[in-house]
Amino acid sequence: MFFCALISISGCTQLSSYKTHSTGANATISSWPSSWQTKGKIAIRVQAQTSNEKASTHVLRYDWTQSGENYTIGLSGAFGLGSMIIQQNNERITLSRGQQLLAEAGNADQLFYQYTGLTLPVSLLRHWITGVPGPDLPTVSTHNFSTPASDATALPELNGFAQAGWTVRYAKTERSGNLALPKRIMAQGPRASLSVAVASWHLGPRE
Repeated sequence: MFFCALISISGCTQLSSYKTHSTGANATISSWPSSWQTKGKIAIRVQAQTSNEKASTHVLRYDWTQSGENYTIGLSGAFGLGSMIIQQNNERITLSRGQQLLAEAGNADQLFYQYTGLTLPVSLLRHWITGVPGPDLPTVSTHNFSTPASDATALPELNGFAQAGWTVRYAKTERSGNLALPKRIMAQGPRASLSVAVASWHLGPRE
């Protein structure tokens, strides 16, 4: 089952030039570059709302390129729609398939839900996937969820948190020197839950 076992694929990670701060067993990136890329899989599990409904899980691959506040997210493998792209370019947020523009809106979360009927908090996931909560929203820190401290080979931990009705935890991290990058992220919301398996990281402009 996808939520029990997600792929873990080693990928390129370029980190040496970025500052970090460390608290106890934690080491997180405190100053990310303005550009980065990540690839992997996202599982969206929709909870049953009534006794007559069944929970459903939708698995898709993602290829995310971030450049400042702009991004391009390629999604494929779910919805029976083939691949599609969510893109923000300045104030314009669009959803397209190939060269065909499917929809446009001022909010990526609403745009994704409008077209797929599924919940994906794109505006917050853009921050969560880098190991931090979204800015300018109330956040409650929770305990750490990574490898037990008793394990001598434990990876550095990332703090979990609750934000905007979601509880986010980092089930797996990747060590690069004294840095911890998210490799598996679990997020529980009021009507859906997410599981993100990061296959690769690249910090800096796409080569």
